Parts: sequence; C-alpha cells; structure tokens
Amino acid sequence: MASEAEADARHEIKWSQSEEDITLRVLVDTETKKEDVKFKVLRDTLSVSIRGEEICDAQLVREVDPEESSWVLDNEGGQRLMIITLQKVRPKSALKSARQWPCLWKADA
Repeated sequence: MASEAEADARHEIKWSQSEEDITLRVLVDTETKKEDVKFKVLRDTLSVSIRGEEICDAQLVREVDPEESSWVLDNEGGQRLMIITLQKVRPKSALKSARQWPCLWKADA
C-alpha cells in the first residue's frame, strides 16, 4: 500500500479551498475513463482508486457533506485531470478563520 506522500508524488495531487469547498486536482493517465474510477466520500474520509491503484484513502482534517461532493474527469493543457470537489460542513463558529482548513489530511494536522 502506498503512503499518502508516494501517492501524491505519483499522481500530483494538488488542493485548494474556498469558504465553501475543497478542490483536489489529480493528474491521471490520459486514457482514464469514468469506469476506471472508484470514488467514496464519507463525512470524514476520502477514498479514490483508479484501475485498482489507490490514489488516497485517508481521514480528512474536517468534515464534508458527501451528498454535495462530486468528481469529474477533464482535459487541460494536454493533461487528463480528475477534479474532486468536497463541500465543507459549516463549522458552528461564525469566524471566517474557522472555515479555512489548515491541511487536507488529519494525519498532517
């Protein structure tokens, strides 16, 4: 089983966030089709594999709404990307800083 760092290096996972969601951009093989992808998101966990190869299977640092989270395959600049959007669960605190995630994975917190 690959570590998160090894999977990140192999698939070039990049992530960003807004107040409402987390976006992961994963570089995948140009022939990747939706049938090749297994995607599972729970309130605190994200699991993705492509053609049986684990991309990630880890606990998120904060909760997301699985029903409002999604993924697509897209082509950009000659590269194939899997773009994952995770809808953040609003924290009870109204502070803007409480909506920002310090990192993606709980293991990195």
